[in-house]
Amino acid sequence: MKDDEKTKEQLISELILLRIKNSRLLEDSRGREKHYFSIAQSARNAIISVDSEGYITFFNYAAETIFGYLFKEVIGKPVTMIIPERYREAYHSGMVQFVKTGKAKIIGRTIELVGLRKDGREFPIEMYISSWKSGREIFFTGNIRDITERKQAEEELRATKEQLESFINNTADAIAIWDLKGGMFQINKAFEEIFGWTGKEISGIMQMVPEHLIEEAKGFIQKVVSSGKAITYETVRQRKDKSLLDAIVTLTPIRDTARNVVALASTCRDITQRKQQENKLRLAAKVFENTIEGIMLTDTEGNIEWVNPAFTKITGHLEEDVINKQFLLILYPGQVTEETIKGVHTSLKSTGQWQGENWLKHKNGDISPVWISMSAIKNESGETVQFVSMLRDITEQVKMNKEKQRLQEQTSRAQRLASLSTISAGIAHEINQPLNTMRVIVDGMLYWHKRGRLPEHDKIIKNLNKISAQVGRVDEIIKHMRSLVGSGNATELELCNLNNAVGDAFGVLGRQLTSHKINVVKKLAKDLPGVLGNAHRLEEVVINLLVNAMHALDKANSVSEKKIKCLTCVSGEKVILEISDNATGISVDIKDSIFDPFFTTKDSGDGMGLGLSIVQTLLSGFNGQIEAYNNEKGGATFRVELPVIKS
Repeated sequence: MKDDEKTKEQLISELILLRIKNSRLLEDSRGREKHYFSIAQSARNAIISVDSEGYITFFNYAAETIFGYLFKEVIGKPVTMIIPERYREAYHSGMVQFVKTGKAKIIGRTIELVGLRKDGREFPIEMYISSWKSGREIFFTGNIRDITERKQAEEELRATKEQLESFINNTADAIAIWDLKGGMFQINKAFEEIFGWTGKEISGIMQMVPEHLIEEAKGFIQKVVSSGKAITYETVRQRKDKSLLDAIVTLTPIRDTARNVVALASTCRDITQRKQQENKLRLAAKVFENTIEGIMLTDTEGNIEWVNPAFTKITGHLEEDVINKQFLLILYPGQVTEETIKGVHTSLKSTGQWQGENWLKHKNGDISPVWISMSAIKNESGETVQFVSMLRDITEQVKMNKEKQRLQEQTSRAQRLASLSTISAGIAHEINQPLNTMRVIVDGMLYWHKRGRLPEHDKIIKNLNKISAQVGRVDEIIKHMRSLVGSGNATELELCNLNNAVGDAFGVLGRQLTSHKINVVKKLAKDLPGVLGNAHRLEEVVINLLVNAMHALDKANSVSEKKIKCLTCVSGEKVILEISDNATGISVDIKDSIFDPFFTTKDSGDGMGLGLSIVQTLLSGFNGQIEAYNNEKGGATFRVELPVIKS
């Protein structure tokens, strides 16, 4: 039936039914609206709706909490009030673009932005934006979550990760992470530097385990996996080039969320140098334990902290008897003077060392000589923290030194007696002169006595004085000879003048040289510095060199005028003596042997070959030296050098 054919009653009935239907639809719509509103208000996330102009139309409770605004403060207000100013222009551009084209990059996506609270603080948010229509009006709803805590957690996680990676990559220990089958996940730089493999070159953890230790390594791995606990042990590992290194290895289990061990991390520290040092220390400890010298460690106050077994053997004191006791009192009870202690402290403070010979009283009461050497032990700052002392029992050495000294003195006397043959003629010449003078005086007095003519009293006294003077001269010559061959200790050094030794030597040999028709030229430096020696022994040196030159000239028949030149001077820090002759010089064949004992070029019976050997021995005792060389114009020169003693 057509509409125009409907009756009035029918139309009214349909209108009533339509109104009832619309009323029900409106009621359902309002119910759904209340339901959605209730859901929106109870949501933990902020839910904000805006119209196409950007004005807020809905603002739930969570939005109030998150942004700090009340509902009434924002409804009808631009949404830009909760957007930082620097992002507002981009927001407007996006809205305009969406209204024109119906397209927007951020619609239907979850994005991270920055929100602005009522108090002006900015904070990170995560937002999902959707659009919807009501009639011709377009609306936008944002589901917003405050992700400040998540961002902080992410930042902390990032910082922790960076710190961990920095630690792993910058630690000196090799770190490797690998699965339970031995496959490598990650290695750090130290691993590459220590073992020589790069991450691409190494496929499994067992590559760095020497073949003979593979079973050991597997056992430790199984122990960590089964117990779930980390272990640390010392072992040996190998590098890419197969060289071995001592290492401390720590195996640590890595678990998943279910607490199951799924991987392992190994930290490997190269302790090769430490092991070498430990071996050196063990060796040093063995040396200290087995050395025959007593070793004592004291603090800076002189209190004993440690001694070795040799200390007990030398002193008789056990370690427990001397710990924390003053070493001076232990070693020298009743004999330690303030001067001794002061001398030790002064030397240690200035040089860090002290050494000297002292007498030790053994625990049993015996007295014996010991040689003590003390040295300061300093820390890295150069401060003295301890002292180490070494004690050596020198009882036998002292006995040997005394015997050696006795033999040296005996040998010295024998050597000087051997030198008598070279100076006897000169001494005879010296004695003959006063003897001849006395004979002339006495013979003259006897001559006049036989003729009955006694000299006057004054004349007799005068002659007796002359005789006494000549006797005195003979006595001086004999005493001088005795001093040369006597038992004086040549080791007692004194300040000497080399010119005086030259003068005394010529006093003994002067007439003998003259009788051999030798012309002597002396050039002695004035104000010659002193040398450390022994006056008689230096004179003996000069005598031997002069006699050696005299004998060389006696054999030089081709020399028309025999000459000996004696010179003294100073060169740098040395006092020089040169005795030269114009004989035939020293043959090349014998030049290296002339200072050897019992080497001689003289005929059998004319000499023992000790003269130049004696000279070298004596000069060595005075820290001097001698050398011989041939002169350009013939002959030889013997050059003696002795250190200057500064006044």
